[in-house]
Amino acid sequence: MSVFDELRAHASLPFKQARMLPIEAYSSAEVLDAELATVFARDWQCVARTADLGDVGDYVCADLPVPGGGMRSIVVIRGEDSIRAFDNVCIHRGAQLLTGCGNESRITCPYHAWVYRHDGSLVGGPYMAESTEADGEPFSPDRHRLPEVRLEVWNGFVFVNLDPVAEPLGPRLAGLDEIVGRFDMGSYVTMRDEIDVWPTNWKLLVENFMDAYHVFKVHKESFGADGDSTGATEMYPGTLGWAHHRVVEADGPYLTADLDDRLDGEWRRTIVLAAVFPGFVIQLQPDWLWFLRITPVGTDRVRIAWQVAVAQRRSRRPMTPTILSPGSMHSSTRSTARTTQSSPGFVEASTARSSIGHRCRISSGTSTTSTATSPPASAGDRQAVPLDPFSSRGRRWRSINPSSVSASAPRRTVSCPIRANDAIWRLLIGSSRSSIARAIATAPVRRGTA
Repeated sequence: MSVFDELRAHASLPFKQARMLPIEAYSSAEVLDAELATVFARDWQCVARTADLGDVGDYVCADLPVPGGGMRSIVVIRGEDSIRAFDNVCIHRGAQLLTGCGNESRITCPYHAWVYRHDGSLVGGPYMAESTEADGEPFSPDRHRLPEVRLEVWNGFVFVNLDPVAEPLGPRLAGLDEIVGRFDMGSYVTMRDEIDVWPTNWKLLVENFMDAYHVFKVHKESFGADGDSTGATEMYPGTLGWAHHRVVEADGPYLTADLDDRLDGEWRRTIVLAAVFPGFVIQLQPDWLWFLRITPVGTDRVRIAWQVAVAQRRSRRPMTPTILSPGSMHSSTRSTARTTQSSPGFVEASTARSSIGHRCRISSGTSTTSTATSPPASAGDRQAVPLDPFSSRGRRWRSINPSSVSASAPRRTVSCPIRANDAIWRLLIGSSRSSIARAIATAPVRRGTA
């Protein structure tokens, strides 16, 4: 019996008789090729957050897996009227147009300097005035544009689909939207944005993220440091498009700041863990958000693009800002954050441009290139950002400026998804219960090659 026959037999079982997939499902190159051709090439994949595309010209590049083991490069860019996605190659000779993330008033090919607008239309190319089209007509930029990729925005996340006739994403996630929509994830401010490569099969990572049973044992020194939440975990039926479970501490503390009125009742102490198949998982709390974009790069290697974001304070109370001393800020991001006298522990950051979240990171081995692209915040676009989302558990508010967090701190190697999750959790809470800003500065995760 082939592995595909085993998988068909497995899929025909009633839910109560479900069992683990055969080992070949995780190790077979033939299975991976089939997954790339029938799943990733035809399904919705998360590539960015709208919070990281706040200004006209902001862009993010992403590599999507294709059959045969290659990657298809796309660029997501905010234009004057909307966010769009395009193939990230020049239509002239196929040169890659952009890398990483940043801001461009025009997209210029680095090879022959052909220039494109944010809507993908061609402005023109040097020395093309005397050229002709294939039909003999004079060369006309109006006849050329970048191929567009289907895009949808869901709760502040940007998804793309390489299949032009695939079903839309929104209706598929309607049930999940009813659960997470109340959190307003799109307004959470990015505090860290990383890319790693882990030595595991991509399905094992998705399965592990949605497995709540192992937490009490494997994560007893991190997730379980404040107690065993197994009994407070509620499992819910899933769908072919998404699944989720929740942790609700009936007698636990609220996970929102006192003045944050987004959520009511038990939702103020509810943690939602969800997966949008095939490769997007989130841990959503009232105070912060952690999510992973999972892309297979082999049967035993997976590319993880992950972010940590924190909720903004919602308050009708007027605040009087005072500017931090420039000496306490990172030189490349001075004037992008301010503390408030009336609300210690919060930082005001420019809309959709947190000083850390908008620093581009391009991974190569263990080295990192960071490029600050944010202009100084103006007085009219500041928003409050809580620095310590765990303060509601009794930890002290700390007025630490995220602009001073270094991206060059030493990192500890992790080698499997379970321990990697544990390491990232330590990143979030710190073994000494320090603030998230301090934990972010000492991320215990090995940087992988993107």
